[in-house]
Amino acid sequence: MLVGRLWAAIRHGDPDVAAERLSTDEARVDGNGDEGPYLLRLKPAFVNELAALPDERIDDVAAVWRGAEEWVGRPDEQLVAEIVGELRRVARRAVAGDVHAYCWICL
Repeated sequence: MLVGRLWAAIRHGDPDVAAERLSTDEARVDGNGDEGPYLLRLKPAFVNELAALPDERIDDVAAVWRGAEEWVGRPDEQLVAEIVGELRRVARRAVAGDVHAYCWICL
């Protein structure tokens, strides 16, 4: 999962380091079968780390994350930095509101 690669980039500075799974099987809240789409509750540890990401690390994390193999092609570094910033904004709202964050996946 590409978001798992983001967690590895935040934690280790390398998107290819095996990060913990961002969810558990019990975190599926969609009620759908194996075909999906899937809605997963993200681990609070990931949401908290993303929310705590300081401004000065966003560009570095984006530069590392854009190297993850799950991207189709090589995305623009500035665009990836904007995505990281927006995901951080969502994580901060979840933390501030003491609510869960979710990831929707459709294959």
